[in-house]
Amino acid sequence: TSSSDYSTSTRPVWLDCDPGQDDMLAIILCGYNPAVRLLGISTVAGTHPVEKSTENALRILQASGLVDTVKVVQGASRPLLR
Repeated sequence: TSSSDYSTSTRPVWLDCDPGQDDMLAIILCGYNPAVRLLGISTVAGTHPVEKSTENALRILQASGLVDTVKVVQGASRPLLR
């Protein structure tokens, strides 16, 4: 693949995160980057419970104008392994 191939195509991306300030920036950058096709977001428990992470993701999408184009799926409420 040449470097010119990347300029005309989009890279599909799925974000798996516990949206806070850092993930908020990633969501917005991916959502508006013409080289990226943000397929969706899965939320997980992290700093906050998974329900709060899901709410944060939806609020970020609403505030940034991406709520109608990006899917949000609530993920695991605790780590699968420790």
